[in-house]
Amino acid sequence: MLRGAHPVFPRLKRTVVLLLAAGQLGLYPASSAFAYVPGAITPAVVNQSQMLNQVDAAYAAWKTRYLRTDPQDASRLYVWFGSETGKQVVSEGQGFGMLAVAQMAARDPQARATFDALFRYYRAHPTLASPWLMAWAQSLSDNRLVDTDGQNSATDGDLDAAYGLLLADQVWGSTGTINYRDEAHKTINALMDKVVNQSEWTLKLGDWVGDGDATYGKGLRGSDLMFNHLRAFHEATGDARWRAVLDKSYVIADSVFRNYGPNTGLLPDFIVKQGTDFRPAPAGFLEGANDGNYSWNNCRVPWRLSLDYLLNGDTRALPLLQALNRWVSTTATGGDPNRIYGGYTLDGQALNPYFQMAFAAPFAVSATIDSGNQTWLNALWTRIAAAPVNEYYSDSIRLLSMMAVAGLWQQP
Repeated sequence: MLRGAHPVFPRLKRTVVLLLAAGQLGLYPASSAFAYVPGAITPAVVNQSQMLNQVDAAYAAWKTRYLRTDPQDASRLYVWFGSETGKQVVSEGQGFGMLAVAQMAARDPQARATFDALFRYYRAHPTLASPWLMAWAQSLSDNRLVDTDGQNSATDGDLDAAYGLLLADQVWGSTGTINYRDEAHKTINALMDKVVNQSEWTLKLGDWVGDGDATYGKGLRGSDLMFNHLRAFHEATGDARWRAVLDKSYVIADSVFRNYGPNTGLLPDFIVKQGTDFRPAPAGFLEGANDGNYSWNNCRVPWRLSLDYLLNGDTRALPLLQALNRWVSTTATGGDPNRIYGGYTLDGQALNPYFQMAFAAPFAVSATIDSGNQTWLNALWTRIAAAPVNEYYSDSIRLLSMMAVAGLWQQP
């Protein structure tokens, strides 16, 4: 067992659960779902076939609404940011798309062609620092998508794209037009070189931040603590430095949870290191007044932080996730998902007292970790599955969360 590792369950994720067949075969049976850790649950208000059909419907609606052809090159697809003016594409969305399509490979006959087109767009917009990372935003100019607001990276989009490429290699192999494994390694290595602070073993905000940057060099997004991604990068490359980043990420999440949100499990959008302490960033650190609160970045945390436990059995995030589930299902909402609001202080005070799907859907993923959450998960799934498409960010998070709850998430 690797140093610092906790015991993990065998790789049950590759065990196929018997389901009704649908879609086109990849390397897995057509409607494969992958077993999570013993004790993980799914919604009891639908059977497996119904749940997968709901995921299929959400995926089809998402593709119809958000996948667009690059006006410069019909062989490239991008995930539309949802605005007719200003930014049309962000790397975050391209990463979401590559994740979603690769996970749906066994259920979507067009998945490989779609993934390849998304990847070609991803590679067509490199950052100044690396040809293997994506510039974070593009807008339309004279019917051309051009980089805007700096040709720099945003960490989450590249993390997801690299993970998606590892999945593509697992599902389709790498002997075709695109060598998915090689391309994954290029991006993973670029992330280590340009985005990891190798004196702290933390994920920086992007390739525009130097390790010694007094303001941002020791800062990070809470939502970038994608434990299962980091584990996959270590396993794919054999680079022990990724194990160091994984272990440090667990330390940071646990420290901030215990010191700043022990009763809620909420983590802040941005985290900074002061002395030896990791703490919530001050207001105005990067994006606005809520940088130190649980806001639009960290609404993804219940989904992101749950996956390494569900897929690999690593229990280090369980205290945080258990606190989060207790708080949101009782104190915050009284068991009513419609009372999940758009942001909170770390002690649980609502910032915007109205329902937000981007905040609600990830709680369904964290609810799956324990059978004591069954009633809550049932209510969440009923609310989430019935929602229409609305806007890019919420719809993307909803889709990916539904896929995770339905057992479609894979670890390459």
